[in-house]
Order: sequence, then structure tokens, then C-alpha cells
Amino acid sequence: MSESIIGAFEIIGIRDAGNLAEERVLFRAIEPVSLEYYVVVNVKTTNGNKLIILNDKIFWFPIMSVNPGEFVRLYTKSGSYAKTTSTYGQLPATYHNYYWDLSAPIWDGVKSNAVTIFKVSNWNTAYQP
Repeated sequence: MSESIIGAFEIIGIRDAGNLAEERVLFRAIEPVSLEYYVVVNVKTTNGNKLIILNDKIFWFPIMSVNPGEFVRLYTKSGSYAKTTSTYGQLPATYHNYYWDLSAPIWDGVKSNAVTIFKVSNWNTAYQP
């Protein structure tokens, strides 16, 4: 498995897996981050620690800047973006809360048990008007 840091982001982990009301992935910005360059996918690990990208759940963050030390929470459930303050351990923390708008948990340990984040440096979109 690779390091938990990709670009300017650190994956803290999956929290409350299997519980739709609370299930989320927690990230921390290591340096200033432009979120629109990051895509999150759910994956499955095998016994040999190989990753299987399921391609059935993908979240691309909207345009937003996050400061070093701030956290990003990606909830599985529906909701609207909110910036909140709370604590992380004993320390004050700022959280950017995003919502995947899914109707069921995705990190249930059976179908999916890991998260992968990609940093996308360039992209192009083609569409049919």
C-alpha cells in the first residue's frame, strides 16, 4: 500500500463505516489545497493488498480552497456543504463538510473497504450539446 499523503492531502481514514448517518472519510490539508484537483473513489483490497477500483462511486470535489491544517470530511449521506469548527483530539479544528448524496453506506467492509484519492493535474471534457 502507498503512503497516506497524495499531493497536499493526507488521508486520515474512514470513520463509522457501514453507518449511513455518520459514515465519512476524513482528510487533512498538509499545505494549501485547491480541492477541484482531487477525486475520491471507493475501492476493495484483496488478501495480497492489491486494490480493485470499483468505478461505481466517484466524488470529484468542487472548486474550493482549503488552508494547511484544515480538515475535509466527505460524508456518504445527503447534505449541503458547511464549514464548521470543532476539535480534533484536544485541539481546535476547522472542517469542510461535503456530502456524496448516496442512499446507502459504501464502506461496508464487504463490497468496499478502502478509499483512494487521485490528484488530477489536467482534464478535458467533451459533451454533446
